[in-house]
Amino acid sequence: MDYIFLDKYRQLFSEHIEQALDYIKNLKEEDFKAKSTYSIFDLLSTLRKICSAVWHNRIEQIEQLHLNLLLKMISLSNFNAKMNSLKEVK
Repeated sequence: MDYIFLDKYRQLFSEHIEQALDYIKNLKEEDFKAKSTYSIFDLLSTLRKICSAVWHNRIEQIEQLHLNLLLKMISLSNFNAKMNSLKEVK
């Protein structure tokens, strides 16, 4: 029964997971000037939780994306983006 549920879950949400990952990959510097940069980290956290339950092979990709996002934010000229990335490192 769980296999059928997971298979249907994969079928319904795989496209949306890909859209969310593409959104994060394609963020530009001006996107980090908004005060909602924490929502990006929340999205990554949610994606990691979903993938740990359904797509085990995608967890490493999401963690790599998280690290790349942190590096990108640290290298920006925007002070708030730098501080938010440092807070996320904890």
